[in-house]
Amino acid sequence: MDTSEQHFVRGQGMEDAGADEALSCLRRRLRERLGRERLTTTQLSRKVGLGRTTVSNALNDRPDRPTWTTVAAIATALRFSDAEITELHGLWERTAPEVALPVPKSDQPSPAAMATTVAETPEAHTSNARPRKRRTGYAVVASVGVVLAAVGVGLVKWQPWDNGDDSAGGSTRVTSKGQSEENKATGTAPVKVVSVSHQDTGANSWAFEDARQFRPSELEPINASSLTAETNSWFTSKGGVPVDRRVDLITVEGNTSEPVEINDLQVDKKCRAPLSGTLFESPSAGQNQNIRIALDLDEQLPTAKSVEADGSSSPSYFARHTISLKQGERQKIVVDASTRKYYCEYTLNLQMTVGDETVAQVIKDNGKPFKLTAHVNGSDDKMLSGYRSAYVGGVVNMCGNGFRKVDSKTWTSLDQNC
Repeated sequence: MDTSEQHFVRGQGMEDAGADEALSCLRRRLRERLGRERLTTTQLSRKVGLGRTTVSNALNDRPDRPTWTTVAAIATALRFSDAEITELHGLWERTAPEVALPVPKSDQPSPAAMATTVAETPEAHTSNARPRKRRTGYAVVASVGVVLAAVGVGLVKWQPWDNGDDSAGGSTRVTSKGQSEENKATGTAPVKVVSVSHQDTGANSWAFEDARQFRPSELEPINASSLTAETNSWFTSKGGVPVDRRVDLITVEGNTSEPVEINDLQVDKKCRAPLSGTLFESPSAGQNQNIRIALDLDEQLPTAKSVEADGSSSPSYFARHTISLKQGERQKIVVDASTRKYYCEYTLNLQMTVGDETVAQVIKDNGKPFKLTAHVNGSDDKMLSGYRSAYVGGVVNMCGNGFRKVDSKTWTSLDQNC
């Protein structure tokens, strides 16, 4: 055995509870970078000198774990930095814990160094050329041979595309391939987003960036209405943002003669400190929601989780499920997003397979990013003191129905000073 190479064997009984999530996160980062680099799977396979099936299997959600040799070659071709490659290696190690056989430390290259080594391939090949052999930083020893099934699924080829009314007033990007001829001819997306509607969470708490003052007459529409849609419209029109949690019902419809399979939902987000200007707090007794997909915006790369009726969740909804759509067929997707740390603006990216390509479609909140902010904590007894201005309603308004202005720095839940 050549001790200049590092050899690994699979540890017995060592199963990482977060292995599925780590593998999904690893592949998602590779796919996102592939989109930004504007490469197809075929182009990428030529750059790394690997077969198209091998590259597709490494990028798409499958139970098979790609080798680090493959991941490193792809990461280098996609211009990941050394620090990013080290992060990818950490995710790769979490996908299935390994036991390293003893080797001298001086012979163990860093993940970035190994990536540089394994990625030494020609930039492109002619149809008759054979790729050079790639030198590897270490060999992988497997006790059981794994046969990889050929998937033949391409990855995202990004192109600007504005779908107008087809995505609830939003915009998206899709590939020109993998669509039916009528989609190519008309410039329409393979999936039509019929509607995006805000759902009642039972919390009814909203925050504003600045300290706002509202006259009683301005509050009349929401004080007089018990309808969630009207309340949501009022706060949204004033610049209000839901607090801690928001639930959106998204209705999608197949829009191509070819079957569409939605196999991932990703989040593109920008987050900062939560809004601390004005709080409208009006909690109700609460209600149960039949939630399908949950997104934790506090995660660096939020994963679409499956939430069951008993409150339990799986690491990834799309690791176990796909959503298939025929032309004209509709499906409702309930997305429950939450944050305890930030104010976030985000869009949802549907990843789907159409024909032999994977296309990406962006979903917005009626043409604008979805918005959500965390609650700013005050002192133990003065729960609103983290805000410059506050209004209370519902069960915490001891002076009647509707919202009323209170002193955010001194108000407590026992305050009856009307």
